[in-house]
Parts: sequence; C-alpha cells; structure tokens
Amino acid sequence: VVLLGTLLPLVHKQLGLGSISIGEPFFNTMFTWLMAPLALLLGIGPLVRWRRDEPRKLWRRLGVALLVTLVLSILLPWLLQDSIAGMTVV
Repeated sequence: VVLLGTLLPLVHKQLGLGSISIGEPFFNTMFTWLMAPLALLLGIGPLVRWRRDEPRKLWRRLGVALLVTLVLSILLPWLLQDSIAGMTVV
C-alpha cells in the first residue's frame, strides 16, 4: 500500500496527467480493502491442518459456520436498525 501510494503520483505525472497528491484518506481506504479479506482468513487458519486437510472436508466443517455468519450479518443489522448507530454495523 505504501509503495503504491508513493509511486502513483510519480507515474501519474510521467504519463502527462498532471501532479496529484495522495494523503491519509487514500492509505486508509486501501488498507481497509486489503485487510478485510485477511481478517476473515484469520478465523480459518487455526482450523486448517496444513497439507493434511482436503478442501472438501474443510468446506464441510466450515459450511454451517459460514451460512450462520452470512445470515446473521444480514439479519441482525436489519432487526436492530433502530437501536444501533450506523458505524456499529460498519
């Protein structure tokens, strides 16, 4: 993310598109998009027996948890929309 944020203004200027300035909002946004999928993988890592687990067995073990998580992540904010703040959901 830091390398991209550092090189992007240089490339932009070399292409003749003018100079741009990249600040904190860019880095915050890029970091969020990068870390969100990795944070989801953190929950799966301890359950995987490396080189001994087959993907089919892993999906069977995690399928119910994934389904419950998806249902609750949609259902709870909808049910509690009047009692929680917007940023709590995010």
